[in-house]
Amino acid sequence: MKLLFVIFLSICLLSCNQTPFNSGDSTEPGVVIQTDQNVYSIVNEQLVINVSFENMTEETLTVFRNGCGFPDLTIEKKIAEKWQESGGPVCIALAVPPSSLPGRTKFSSDIRLFADNIQADDIAGVYRLKFYLNDSSGNRLPLESRLSNSFTIIK
Repeated sequence: MKLLFVIFLSICLLSCNQTPFNSGDSTEPGVVIQTDQNVYSIVNEQLVINVSFENMTEETLTVFRNGCGFPDLTIEKKIAEKWQESGGPVCIALAVPPSSLPGRTKFSSDIRLFADNIQADDIAGVYRLKFYLNDSSGNRLPLESRLSNSFTIIK
């Protein structure tokens, strides 16, 4: 009986210390953030990207939004094999409450960026979006759970 208790306690301690975003050897992502295209062009000085968020966990996540109403983000450009922040949306300074993304759900949003808000010598290149997402305890998710796929912007 003592052996069963020790085994049960060991299993509990191992699994209790892991969250959906720190799951040891698991390859299942916590959140999948995917753009609707791999290549975008600037139209009327504006970039519009439809992005979907899929919460692959049982946990409800917090998605921070900006004054424009869509999820708050930073756009990053790949320069010399390194990701560098290259701007983001400029919105009216409104206090917008965060949204909840329940476990095992998905939502999408159109992200609108003016070309002038992308800080790059040459706007053409490879980019990704970095979002601000927290777990149910209020902790920021790991970077890899807050990034979209990479995509290309052409002129």
